[in-house]
Amino acid sequence: MDPIWINTVVLHKQPHWDEAVALFLLRLYGAPLFHGIREAKVVFWNAGSNTPDGRSAAEWEAEGYLLVGVGGGRFDEHPTRTKPREQEFCAATLVAKCLGIKKDEAALRTLLAYTYRTDATAVNLPGADRDLVIFGIANVSKMINRYVANGDDQKALDWMMMAVEAYYGSQMEFIYAKQEFEQSGTVTTVQLEGFQQPLKISAVVSDNTQMGPMLRSKEGNQSAVVIQKNSKGQVQIHTNKAYKGLKIFDVARYIRVAEFLTKTPEPVIPSWNELAQEQAPEGVEEWFFQHSGQMLLNGSLTNPDAKPTALSLRLIVELVVTGLKQSGKHQCGAVCNCESADKIGTELCETILGLIK
Repeated sequence: MDPIWINTVVLHKQPHWDEAVALFLLRLYGAPLFHGIREAKVVFWNAGSNTPDGRSAAEWEAEGYLLVGVGGGRFDEHPTRTKPREQEFCAATLVAKCLGIKKDEAALRTLLAYTYRTDATAVNLPGADRDLVIFGIANVSKMINRYVANGDDQKALDWMMMAVEAYYGSQMEFIYAKQEFEQSGTVTTVQLEGFQQPLKISAVVSDNTQMGPMLRSKEGNQSAVVIQKNSKGQVQIHTNKAYKGLKIFDVARYIRVAEFLTKTPEPVIPSWNELAQEQAPEGVEEWFFQHSGQMLLNGSLTNPDAKPTALSLRLIVELVVTGLKQSGKHQCGAVCNCESADKIGTELCETILGLIK
């Protein structure tokens, strides 16, 4: 199609998630075909295939009005008197088709699939998750319209646009994370009892918040453990819940003892059990250990001012490997009831001193 000038985008009143995604795509990718789309104002008409004055969508378009999901326009999938419903499309996927956006484009694949599914098929969440449908973004968008916006369609649309932008931003970070890890990340493998295949431990220096999710996913390398150091020097260690039975209680013990040893050569080390508690023992406040998620955190998005660890990333990787192997020997959790617990604690310090040296 030849480019056209647009000064106004038309959506239906109480806009849906579908139209918000369509508008997002138009603003992001549509300028070459729809000049002025990024600056165009948005107005809201009553839903339906008719326009307010009965003129065709093409006539309105000639005056700079782009109809999306309403008025029988090029991006309205609803049936009219002259055409059936676009069964395989919603407004967002019609826009994607027009702009040449492929359905399998990495940053948009899931977004387009979800948007079509919730708009065209009225299926929000499958199977056992159906009781959670009320929390789906498409449904939340409807609730914003009905119970928060109070008839202010622009207010509801603004909220949805922020949500779409947030999703798209996270997907782009996910893609960048994959590229970044390929350039600077490392992978160490360890064979543990109870696991058929060696487990991957991925380590990287990066501020990308999607690095962990990417590495644990099928899009990444399905790491069992991800060790990420940020530019502040803080380190977060996350496990992959797909690996049932993978615990890092001994990893927490090893790393906390190592942190103690960086502060003084003869520290007073807490007991073997104290070292695995969630709240950091006094003297190693750098490390919080979340038991439920099996995450060992030296700072986080919600605790950005935590003191950075003094341990190098290389040493932390060694401690994680050693700690995982140790866990396989006695299968204890936060509380170790082994008769040799004290002996294990003594050997632990000796092992870590050897690694540090």
